[in-house]
Amino acid sequence: MSMTLPIMKTITGIIETALYTKDIAQAVHFYETILGLKSLTGDARFHAFSVADRHVLLLFLQGTSLTPSRLPGGVVPPHDGTGAGAHRASPFLRRRWRNGKRICRRTGWRSKAE
Repeated sequence: MSMTLPIMKTITGIIETALYTKDIAQAVHFYETILGLKSLTGDARFHAFSVADRHVLLLFLQGTSLTPSRLPGGVVPPHDGTGAGAHRASPFLRRRWRNGKRICRRTGWRSKAE
């Protein structure tokens, strides 16, 4: 028996996109020098770029994000781009997030970090 669920019309964009690389220095050079993206922050494991002052491109060194990362804003679940551990983030209008979570639960989808 299929269940009809209300459509969530609250996604207002893509906040960030994560890409994985085997050579972080070479990837940083490409996005910064060749594509001209503005560097936000980074270390030996990851690098973040501003895209059009509205979005963030995250580069991760493959194999270095296999455990949760605890940050001041919350926990980033493990991810590595090689299977089930995908990374994605979309903005939701805060006033509709409660309804969105109910819809997600009904479909069996669970967020590892909210």
